[in-house]
Parts: sequence; C-alpha cells; structure tokens
Amino acid sequence: MLPYRNFPDAEFTIEDWVQDGPTVWARVRGRATASGPFFGPPSNRPVDFTVVDIARVVDGRIVEHWGVPDRFALLAQTGVLDRLAP
Repeated sequence: MLPYRNFPDAEFTIEDWVQDGPTVWARVRGRATASGPFFGPPSNRPVDFTVVDIARVVDGRIVEHWGVPDRFALLAQTGVLDRLAP
C-alpha cells in the first residue's frame, strides 16, 4: 500500500478505465507533494505517478481490489534514488 499519509495533499484522476463483467481496470494519475517522510526525511518535492487499480464488483460493492502504484517513480521523484547512487 502506498503511504498516502506521507503525501497528504494527494489528488487522483481516473485517466482511463474499462469494465469486463464484474472486473474493472483503471489507470489513475496521482499528484502530490512529498511533505512527509518517505524512505528518509521529507523532500517537499512534487510527485506525479501512475496507479493501476483492478477491482471486482459484486452487487455494487468492491469485493476484491488490487492497486499497483509506480513506486519507482516515487523513489526517483523524491530523491531517494539519488541518495542510493554511489
């Protein structure tokens, strides 16, 4: 799970989605400021990342959900990868 508490101003926009029977796939764009600790002190840098969500819906309720945020983009944009480079 992505630690959204470290990105308290996070905003998400559904950019694309498709449904096949009870399954819905969505490509979501997230934008935020890294104002909380994230593998180190807050960088206060803006981040822009993609999340792929897959959900199975039964009787109007989500009964299963898989969310895959682009964590590598977050590590790069917050400067964590820079700190790890030799």
